[in-house]
Amino acid sequence: MRKLSTIVALGLLMALPMTQTAWADETVIDEETVASPATDTVEKEAVKEMVTSEIENEGHRDRIEVPAVAIAVPVASFITMIALVFVIMFYRSRKNGQLHQTLQAMIEKGADIPPDLITKPIPKNADLRKGLILLATGIGISLCFYIMLNQAHTAAEEKYVWSLGLIPGMIGVGYLLMWLIGKDKKNEE
Repeated sequence: MRKLSTIVALGLLMALPMTQTAWADETVIDEETVASPATDTVEKEAVKEMVTSEIENEGHRDRIEVPAVAIAVPVASFITMIALVFVIMFYRSRKNGQLHQTLQAMIEKGADIPPDLITKPIPKNADLRKGLILLATGIGISLCFYIMLNQAHTAAEEKYVWSLGLIPGMIGVGYLLMWLIGKDKKNEE
């Protein structure tokens, strides 16, 4: 719970720089502008008038109102992410609590605890499934980048971005090899 409150506090601090009002972009005229030589007396008078009006209106700058939606959307999305993490953690904790109550009841009755209850059984084709999914993902990513970047006229360095798909693809090949090796070992036994 302490981590959650820290995350909420950090999220609110990140949202603080987005204030509801922002100052309009104004041109500031300083003393040097007035003191600079002007070719026309009308120009000098206009500059003096601008400076005096600037000095008189110093505290009353125009404000641009930012809609509340501009603040509410980032804050709401951050709160939603926090709530999602909290809900997932709550249900996992509840599930673990129920498992511990079941184990405690079984121990009190003196019943044997099946190993499947403590650790989840690994499906026999888990490596095959992971390998095929990662291999297909790698091929899909590679094809997507290859087609996108070759149709667009991009620089030569960017045309090799398709190779990013090789990362999950090669991990998938590794899982497939693990499945084949495990399959051969089971056949030998």
